[in-house]
This record gives sequence, structure tokens and C-alpha cells, in this order.
Amino acid sequence: MPRTAHQPGLFADVELDAPRARLERGAKFARVALNLPVRTEFTYVVPSALVPGLVPGMRVQVPFSSRREIGVVVDVGSETDVGAAKLREIAKRLDEEPVVDATLLGLTRWIADEYVCSWGEALAAVLPSPLKHGRHARTVRVVRAAPGAAAALGALEHKREQQFRVLRTLLDLDGAIELRELCRKLNVGTSPIETLATNGLALIERIEKDIADLLGGGASRVRPAALTDEQEQVLAPIRAAVDARRGAAFLLHG
Repeated sequence: MPRTAHQPGLFADVELDAPRARLERGAKFARVALNLPVRTEFTYVVPSALVPGLVPGMRVQVPFSSRREIGVVVDVGSETDVGAAKLREIAKRLDEEPVVDATLLGLTRWIADEYVCSWGEALAAVLPSPLKHGRHARTVRVVRAAPGAAAALGALEHKREQQFRVLRTLLDLDGAIELRELCRKLNVGTSPIETLATNGLALIERIEKDIADLLGGGASRVRPAALTDEQEQVLAPIRAAVDARRGAAFLLHG
């Protein structure tokens, strides 16, 4: 099914609750991918106040039918072939910086084409839940060792193995860690952690994690190191087979 950036005819007769956009000279238009099962992006007028800072990868709130939707801007330009009568303005920009970089935009576009879903659905699949609902953070529980907890470590070693592992890890960290991450790291439930807290050996608190944390550091995240010459030689025939869509067997060791 071909992809189009037009407003689909399916919604042509629906009256939006937002006022019609005023098209000024030099108006900018944004294509927005919405988390809807319609393989199209929707075109909106960028209000003049948002023009300087709006770039692809940012989330916006837009009018859609009789409600507001959260979408991701995938393109900003000076031209559109969508009729003025169908255009509405972006209601709100939700981010100061893009939450989706160019690489992830490209990947999700490929996912949409490969698996016959909308670009917005593909983006929704890779974004943390709070970002899909227009929030900038989520509340999480974090845990840290209580002051003086090290003195109790020896008494736990042979009697409470899971509590011992948890407390030793917290002492080694010398800081807070998300409770869910600690459970995953040690393959334990929340019970030994909560017992430590009840006994005054650990502190559990709720904090807000912002967008940068939710995205794993965004643009500052660590990128994979460049491959060595030997690794490139091993990878070259595999890449060639993938590019040619040709089945082949490779023995990998190490």
C-alpha cells in the first residue's frame, strides 16, 4: 500500500474541535506520525511561535477528530499539497530537544514499511510509555544501602543469602539503583529488598526519571566501538549475503 502524507479521506467529513489554521506568508508545515493504524503521516501548520525550534524527532500534541493526539514530527517543510481547508495547527510542542534521533527515525520508517504498519505505530513501539502519553518523566522506585548497613552484612551471609547479595550489591554501588533494575540484575524478587528496608538496612524512595534517563542518555549514549580490520573481514561476506538476500552458512567462533 503506498504511503501518503495527505490527510486521509477517511477523516475528511469529521469536524475537528480546533480552529482552522491561518496560513501566513512563509508558513511552515510539519508531517506528524501518529500512533494510529493508518499508513499515513498527517500534515499540520507550524505556529509561528514554534517555527524556530521545531525539528524532526520532537513530540507534539495535535488536534485529531474531537480529541488531542501525541505524535512525532518526521519532517518540517515550506510546502504541502494538503488543502488549506483540511489543515490545523500544532497545539503544543512537548520537547526542547528531539527524543528520536535520525537513526531511530530511519529504523522505524523501515519497520513500518517492512511490517505494513504505520510509522506512528512503529515509533510508539520503541518509545518509553510515558513519552507516548505526553509525559516528560515517570515515577520509579530506587533503593540504596542505609547508613551503617555494612555492619550487618556478615550476619546475613549464611542466614539470608538473597538479602546478603542485595545488600552487598548496594554497598558496592555506593548509590541508588532503580529497584526493578536491581531485581533483574540479581534475579531476585522485591521481597528481600523490602525486608532489608523494613529492617532499616536499605532505603526505598520514589523519584521522577526525566526524558534523558528514559532514553538512556539520548545523544550522549555510548556508541559501539569501530570494528577491527579482522572483524571487518569476518563480517564482509555476511553483509554481502544479507544484501544479496542469499542464504549462506557461516561458522563463527569467539
